[in-house]
Amino acid sequence: MTPDPLLSERQTSAALNLSTATLRRWRKARRRGEMGDSAGPAFVDLNGSIRYRPRDVEGWLGRRTVGAVAAERTLEPSVAPAAILSAPRGGPGNVT
Repeated sequence: MTPDPLLSERQTSAALNLSTATLRRWRKARRRGEMGDSAGPAFVDLNGSIRYRPRDVEGWLGRRTVGAVAAERTLEPSVAPAAILSAPRGGPGNVT
């Protein structure tokens, strides 16, 4: 079994065009059980290193989309997590 590639907090915030502070606020709300699914995408906590699965980000975004055809409920190709994952790595926060 090959695990899903993981996005860093910075990569996820860039893909969603949101601040990392917003993602942090949503994670805290999610952990407290506040706001339900609207408290941001599901995340993985690897002993304090927060990561996001692209499929969780895509699914959350699709559920938050209003009035769109199901097939269109994904990130724009130019900012899709898959495109971000294919970028060269090596900066802080990147998983290699």
